[in-house]
Amino acid sequence: MNEYELRKLFPRASKSLIRRNADPVVGGVVPALDKPKPGRALVKDVQARQEGQGGVRYCITLISCRRKPIDGHDNLKHGQKSLVDAIAEWIGHDDADPRISWQYSQIKTDGPEGVIVTIQQDYD
Repeated sequence: MNEYELRKLFPRASKSLIRRNADPVVGGVVPALDKPKPGRALVKDVQARQEGQGGVRYCITLISCRRKPIDGHDNLKHGQKSLVDAIAEWIGHDDADPRISWQYSQIKTDGPEGVIVTIQQDYD
């Protein structure tokens, strides 16, 4: 995860935490943070769902906070399978549903170990 992504997820993180966990940025350029997009009115979302239009899409990010990083290719993803299953069940979908995008990352910490879960949903 680069500095931009860390700052976007953790806007109040200290400089030392960002420096310790950010992947090197090619050319030293970090894009500016995105401004929040104005959301659609809740009424329009409810009407679309009642009329059977659109659907919900999810982007779920699991950030493993660890004292010693693990292999990000296989172990990181497979080590969180039970958590993925629990989240998928909680939102009422199968974890292989194409409307769900799963993202995995890890950061090094000197504090307590655990997993930070962010769930972003968007209505088509």
